[in-house]
Amino acid sequence: MQSLFHWIYCLPLDQAVLWALCATSLFLWLRQRLEGQKWWRFVLMAALMVWLVAVVRTCLTTRTSGVFQWNLLPLKSYITVLQGGNPELVRSNFMNVLLFYPGGLVSASLWRRSKLWKLTGLFFLLSLLIELTQFVFCLGFAEIDDVIHNTLGGWLGLLTSKQFERLTQKTGAA
Repeated sequence: MQSLFHWIYCLPLDQAVLWALCATSLFLWLRQRLEGQKWWRFVLMAALMVWLVAVVRTCLTTRTSGVFQWNLLPLKSYITVLQGGNPELVRSNFMNVLLFYPGGLVSASLWRRSKLWKLTGLFFLLSLLIELTQFVFCLGFAEIDDVIHNTLGGWLGLLTSKQFERLTQKTGAA
Protein backbone atom coordinates (compact mmCIF):
# COMPACT_ATOMS: atom_id res chain seq x y z
CA MET A 1 0.00 0.00 0.00
CA GLN A 2 2.85 2.37 0.84
CA SER A 3 4.46 1.92 -2.56
CA LEU A 4 1.09 2.66 -4.21
CA PHE A 5 0.79 5.92 -2.26
CA HIS A 6 4.36 6.81 -3.14
CA TRP A 7 3.72 6.05 -6.81
CA ILE A 8 0.62 8.27 -6.84
CA TYR A 9 2.45 11.03 -4.96
CA CYS A 10 5.22 11.07 -7.58
CA LEU A 11 2.84 11.35 -10.53
CA PRO A 12 2.76 14.59 -12.51
CA LEU A 13 -0.24 16.72 -11.53
CA ASP A 14 -2.24 16.07 -14.72
CA GLN A 15 -1.83 12.29 -14.35
CA ALA A 16 -2.83 12.43 -10.67
CA VAL A 17 -5.99 14.33 -11.62
CA LEU A 18 -6.77 11.76 -14.33
CA TRP A 19 -6.29 8.85 -11.90
CA ALA A 20 -8.51 10.60 -9.33
CA LEU A 21 -11.27 11.12 -11.92
CA CYS A 22 -11.08 7.48 -13.07
CA ALA A 23 -11.12 6.15 -9.49
CA THR A 24 -14.03 8.44 -8.60
CA SER A 25 -16.01 7.27 -11.63
CA LEU A 26 -15.36 3.62 -10.77
CA PHE A 27 -16.36 4.12 -7.13
CA LEU A 28 -19.57 5.97 -8.00
CA TRP A 29 -20.46 3.33 -10.60
CA LEU A 30 -19.90 0.55 -8.03
CA ARG A 31 -21.90 2.48 -5.45
CA GLN A 32 -24.83 2.83 -7.83
CA ARG A 33 -24.75 -0.87 -8.74
CA LEU A 34 -24.13 -2.37 -5.29
CA GLU A 35 -25.81 -0.01 -2.84
CA GLY A 36 -28.79 -2.30 -2.28
CA GLN A 37 -26.66 -5.29 -1.34
CA LYS A 38 -26.63 -6.25 2.34
CA TRP A 39 -22.81 -6.49 2.41
CA TRP A 40 -22.19 -3.12 0.72
CA ARG A 41 -22.00 -1.17 4.00
CA PHE A 42 -19.43 -3.67 5.27
CA VAL A 43 -17.35 -3.10 2.13
CA LEU A 44 -17.59 0.67 2.62
CA MET A 45 -16.60 0.39 6.28
CA ALA A 46 -13.65 -1.85 5.39
CA ALA A 47 -12.59 0.60 2.66
CA LEU A 48 -12.78 3.48 5.12
CA MET A 49 -10.65 1.59 7.65
CA VAL A 50 -8.06 0.69 5.00
CA TRP A 51 -7.95 4.35 3.93
CA LEU A 52 -7.57 5.54 7.52
CA VAL A 53 -4.75 3.10 8.28
CA ALA A 54 -3.00 4.01 5.03
CA VAL A 55 -3.25 7.75 5.78
CA VAL A 56 -1.97 7.40 9.33
CA ARG A 57 0.81 5.07 8.21
CA THR A 58 1.81 7.39 5.37
CA CYS A 59 1.75 10.54 7.48
CA LEU A 60 3.27 9.21 10.68
CA THR A 61 5.10 5.91 10.56
CA THR A 62 7.11 6.46 7.40
CA ARG A 63 8.82 9.62 8.64
CA THR A 64 12.17 9.95 10.32
CA SER A 65 12.13 11.49 13.76
CA GLY A 66 14.18 14.57 14.42
CA VAL A 67 12.62 17.40 12.40
CA PHE A 68 11.05 19.92 14.76
CA GLN A 69 9.46 22.47 12.44
CA TRP A 70 6.02 23.96 12.15
CA ASN A 71 4.22 26.67 10.22
CA LEU A 72 0.97 28.20 11.40
CA LEU A 73 0.65 30.81 8.64
CA PRO A 74 -2.30 29.75 6.46
CA LEU A 75 -1.52 29.34 2.75
CA LYS A 76 2.19 29.98 3.36
CA SER A 77 3.03 27.52 0.59
CA TYR A 78 1.27 29.69 -2.00
CA ILE A 79 2.99 32.81 -0.70
CA THR A 80 6.32 31.01 -1.04
CA VAL A 81 5.55 29.96 -4.63
CA LEU A 82 4.37 33.46 -5.59
CA GLN A 83 7.60 34.88 -4.18
CA GLY A 84 9.61 32.66 -6.52
CA GLY A 85 9.96 29.69 -4.19
CA ASN A 86 9.59 26.01 -4.88
CA PRO A 87 6.67 25.40 -7.33
CA GLU A 88 6.59 21.76 -6.13
CA LEU A 89 4.60 23.08 -3.15
CA VAL A 90 1.50 23.50 -5.36
CA ARG A 91 1.67 19.83 -6.40
CA SER A 92 2.27 18.85 -2.78
CA ASN A 93 -0.84 20.80 -1.75
CA PHE A 94 -2.90 19.01 -4.38
CA MET A 95 -1.60 15.67 -3.12
CA ASN A 96 -2.76 16.63 0.38
CA VAL A 97 -6.21 17.29 -1.07
CA LEU A 98 -6.08 13.97 -2.91
CA LEU A 99 -5.02 12.12 0.25
CA PHE A 100 -8.31 12.84 2.05
CA TYR A 101 -10.60 12.81 -0.99
CA PRO A 102 -11.31 9.03 -0.91
CA GLY A 103 -12.23 9.27 2.76
CA GLY A 104 -14.86 11.85 1.85
CA LEU A 105 -16.30 9.75 -0.96
CA VAL A 106 -16.66 6.69 1.22
CA SER A 107 -17.86 8.57 4.33
CA ALA A 108 -20.68 10.28 2.45
CA SER A 109 -21.76 6.89 1.12
CA LEU A 110 -21.69 5.35 4.59
CA TRP A 111 -23.41 8.15 6.47
CA ARG A 112 -25.77 9.50 3.85
CA ARG A 113 -27.97 11.38 6.32
CA SER A 114 -25.13 13.14 8.10
CA LYS A 115 -24.65 16.84 7.60
CA LEU A 116 -21.77 17.78 5.34
CA TRP A 117 -20.27 20.15 7.89
CA LYS A 118 -20.17 17.45 10.59
CA LEU A 119 -18.26 15.01 8.42
CA THR A 120 -15.98 17.81 7.18
CA GLY A 121 -15.27 18.62 10.83
CA LEU A 122 -14.13 15.04 11.37
CA PHE A 123 -11.66 15.36 8.49
CA PHE A 124 -10.42 18.63 9.97
CA LEU A 125 -9.92 16.99 13.38
CA LEU A 126 -8.16 13.95 11.87
CA SER A 127 -5.79 16.16 9.89
CA LEU A 128 -5.15 18.39 12.89
CA LEU A 129 -4.40 15.33 15.02
CA ILE A 130 -1.93 14.06 12.41
CA GLU A 131 -0.16 17.42 12.20
CA LEU A 132 -0.02 17.75 16.00
CA THR A 133 1.42 14.25 16.25
CA GLN A 134 4.04 15.13 13.63
CA PHE A 135 4.94 18.22 15.63
CA VAL A 136 5.05 16.59 19.07
CA PHE A 137 7.09 13.60 17.89
CA CYS A 138 9.28 15.62 15.48
CA LEU A 139 8.08 13.70 12.42
CA GLY A 140 8.54 16.20 9.65
CA PHE A 141 7.16 19.61 8.97
CA ALA A 142 3.80 20.30 10.67
CA GLU A 143 1.82 22.87 8.68
CA ILE A 144 -1.58 24.48 8.85
CA ASP A 145 -1.60 24.29 5.02
CA ASP A 146 -1.72 20.49 5.29
CA VAL A 147 -4.75 20.73 7.58
CA ILE A 148 -6.45 23.11 5.14
CA HIS A 149 -5.75 20.92 2.11
CA ASN A 150 -6.61 17.63 3.82
CA THR A 151 -9.91 19.10 5.05
CA LEU A 152 -10.61 20.44 1.56
CA GLY A 153 -9.96 16.99 0.10
CA GLY A 154 -12.35 15.31 2.53
CA TRP A 155 -14.98 17.98 1.84
CA LEU A 156 -14.60 17.60 -1.94
CA GLY A 157 -15.04 13.83 -1.62
CA LEU A 158 -18.14 14.34 0.52
CA LEU A 159 -19.52 16.92 -1.88
CA THR A 160 -18.88 14.72 -4.94
CA SER A 161 -20.67 11.79 -3.33
CA LYS A 162 -23.61 13.91 -2.14
CA GLN A 163 -23.98 15.57 -5.57
CA PHE A 164 -23.91 12.16 -7.25
CA GLU A 165 -26.66 11.01 -4.91
CA ARG A 166 -28.80 14.05 -5.73
CA LEU A 167 -28.23 13.61 -9.45
CA THR A 168 -29.17 9.92 -9.43
CA GLN A 169 -32.29 10.63 -7.34
CA LYS A 170 -33.45 13.31 -9.80
CA THR A 171 -32.92 11.10 -12.82
CA GLY A 172 -34.28 8.00 -11.11
CA ALA A 173 -31.09 6.09 -11.92
CA ALA A 174 -30.41 4.92 -8.35
